[in-house]
Amino acid sequence: MNTLTVTNRLDVTEFGSHDKRWYYTPTGLEWLYVETTPKGGGQPTISELTSGIFGLWPEFLESSFGMNASLPAQSPFTDVPHSSWYYHAVVTMRAKELISGYADDTFRPTEPLLRAQFAKMITTVATLAVDENMPPPPFSDLGPDDTATLYPHEYIAAAYNAGIVMGTSATTFSPWNNVTRAQAMTMIVRAADKLWPGLLEPVPVKFTGYLAGFQDPTHGAQARKAEWNNLLKGITLAGWDPWAKATRAEVAQMLFNLLEIHGPMQWVRIVS
Repeated sequence: MNTLTVTNRLDVTEFGSHDKRWYYTPTGLEWLYVETTPKGGGQPTISELTSGIFGLWPEFLESSFGMNASLPAQSPFTDVPHSSWYYHAVVTMRAKELISGYADDTFRPTEPLLRAQFAKMITTVATLAVDENMPPPPFSDLGPDDTATLYPHEYIAAAYNAGIVMGTSATTFSPWNNVTRAQAMTMIVRAADKLWPGLLEPVPVKFTGYLAGFQDPTHGAQARKAEWNNLLKGITLAGWDPWAKATRAEVAQMLFNLLEIHGPMQWVRIVS
């Protein structure tokens, strides 16, 4: 792989506050590049993707792919100010195209997250393959499948087929119901354990955290595992009710924390 000095940069970003650019050679010929940011932030490196027997094969090395990069000077969402505790998570994940907001430029961080929305978020973060031809889930309450969009049917199918999400019954998913904090923690821990075995550490027997008293047989152990592994970092847990509805900001923070634990991943945006 060659590291290139790119002299001509055409900014075609849809979001002026994001450091999202397409890179061209000085002659205007477009190639495949990948932008990596050193751990801890710093000047990004623009590297060319090379083609080999395994197809396009980027060399990832010690890069964070923007997870620790400098944040944009301006928030991409009108309701996510710099002072918000979830700013870093929401803005970074939006810049990496892992989460999205609404057409009015809001993220609505305090709104409860829907089960269908969670399925899309976890599928995107986990880089699961999603397409119209995948096996459908066994749920009868998703409504007609609009083939012009993958949401919600195919995202739910991907998360379900990967064993990350389950239904509220054998034939229902309740896509427009809210996700509780307990359910969100369980599904994120389940995703990590299934997709990246060994990534999350087992909880020491003597560990007592904020959620030690949450002894629910279905979600209690997963909640403690989430807390021990810093999946809840940034969230104020004093008086935090696991049965309350999970907000969009809380789930974004949990998923951001998961990506920080995982380290470099291949969801980095490829410029083409």
